[in-house]
Amino acid sequence: MLQLKECCCVNDSQKNDFQANYFCVKIIFFIILLISTIWMPNGLFTAYAKVCLVGSGIFLVLQVILLIDFVYDWNDSWARGSEEDPRWGVYLVLCTIGAYIGAIVLVILMYVWFTQGSGCDLNGFVITSTLLAGILGTGLSIKLPHGSIFVSGAVLVYCLALVFSAIKDGDSNEHGCNKLASDTPSHGLSWSLILNSLFVGLSVAWAAASAGTSRGAFSLEEDSADEGDDEIQGRNYFFFHLVMMLGSMYMAMLLTNWGNGGDDNNPLAVASGTTSMWVKIISEWMSLFAFFWSLLAPVTCCKHREYDL
Repeated sequence: MLQLKECCCVNDSQKNDFQANYFCVKIIFFIILLISTIWMPNGLFTAYAKVCLVGSGIFLVLQVILLIDFVYDWNDSWARGSEEDPRWGVYLVLCTIGAYIGAIVLVILMYVWFTQGSGCDLNGFVITSTLLAGILGTGLSIKLPHGSIFVSGAVLVYCLALVFSAIKDGDSNEHGCNKLASDTPSHGLSWSLILNSLFVGLSVAWAAASAGTSRGAFSLEEDSADEGDDEIQGRNYFFFHLVMMLGSMYMAMLLTNWGNGGDDNNPLAVASGTTSMWVKIISEWMSLFAFFWSLLAPVTCCKHREYDL
């Protein structure tokens, strides 16, 4: 019994070594698992779809936090670089100006394309509320010592892009509010389908790749100095696989139009319809909430904490 226990128990270094190597074994196991799905009952996939709905919601929250953490790190990195080389400061200013110009262009285009019709109140509300939130966020970023107008500009562009995608692929054309909608139904692959699929794939890949280095954004305390590198690396691997798993659930929901399948005109359509529209709008609201929390928490409820922003 003791020998069996010694054989089954592995230390952190061995577990991390398995995470980073043995790719041939992992690929073979993946192929076997993929082929085995042919004989799995349909009820199993129906149950998995329900699990994916929950997992996708969790992934959206993680994605928002990773986004905010990434933009703050980007700002801090270039700001520190400008102390040694002024060009980094110039790049930061140019990116900030570009972000706000992009935001202004998006707002104007969305007002022209998505609000010129009857029954377009929802579109106007979402666009206007996002614009006002961006103005408020910019004002707070200027006033608060830890704020950054580059971060506020980047978050504003991201939120407006989510709004644009939500309205464009939503059901606003039923009220004549979507000037970009085609009157002729599409029965095959379209540029919108290709771009949506590409954006989703890049989004999942970016979030998963960022997970290993951004785990600290989700931690309430720093890694202990008494912990070894293997233990810390093991937690990074666990977090990476968690984000990958949730990201795959998110991708599955988008490719199946959140369990509703394609529409009658275009059965290949993904990330479109009422459900997808509201998921993107809610994701945009969560992004704004996370951004305002990062601005207000250090000066309100969490003054005792140290923030490395």
